[in-house]
Amino acid sequence: MPIKIESHPSATGIYTLTNPNGSIARGITLPDADTTLVGTDATQTLTNKTIQNSVIQGGTLIQSSTFNATGASIDFTGIPTWAKRLTLGFTNLSTNGTSNMIVQLGTSVGLTTSGYLATTGQLSSGATAFTNGFGLSHSTAAATTIHGVATFMHLGSNLWAYSMMGAYTNAAAVLGGGGSVTLTGVLSNIRVTTVLGTDSYDSGTLSLIWEG
Repeated sequence: MPIKIESHPSATGIYTLTNPNGSIARGITLPDADTTLVGTDATQTLTNKTIQNSVIQGGTLIQSSTFNATGASIDFTGIPTWAKRLTLGFTNLSTNGTSNMIVQLGTSVGLTTSGYLATTGQLSSGATAFTNGFGLSHSTAAATTIHGVATFMHLGSNLWAYSMMGAYTNAAAVLGGGGSVTLTGVLSNIRVTTVLGTDSYDSGTLSLIWEG
């Protein structure tokens, strides 16, 4: 297939193609498509691209998903394998029962429902230990609403650490928690639910951001 280089009819500048000062023959394969080439110093938006086994320096990959809280659980799925930090924001989160709110991490084979080393407490009101998820609340009443931010950090070998700060707005109390869990595989989803798994969320908004 012949290659034709065509100049814009109104162009006045000169474009120069320069080969490096090398002794090895090189080949460049042009894409079989109408497209725009990517420049290393150009400001461009890339779409439909996959980055594999790469290190990004000085940048952050971010994607987010937001849900209104309804039902016995809220699932965030499709978390990419490159995600190293998750941030869960929640506001006006409430259920119709008294079971504490928790977050469970999952892999492609299902949710991890045991093995958590986690505690969530309320200032001046003790603390609650959790083994089946990371606690979002402590001593929940049906009218309780909580607000805050929870962070999940990948520490290697499918080990995840957890930290949360929040507040009961109707009780004027501060919430805090932390913990860790080792998953059996790569994280792919998380679930916001309750310890018993039967109480339903009746208000609130949740937003999850993942970063690489």
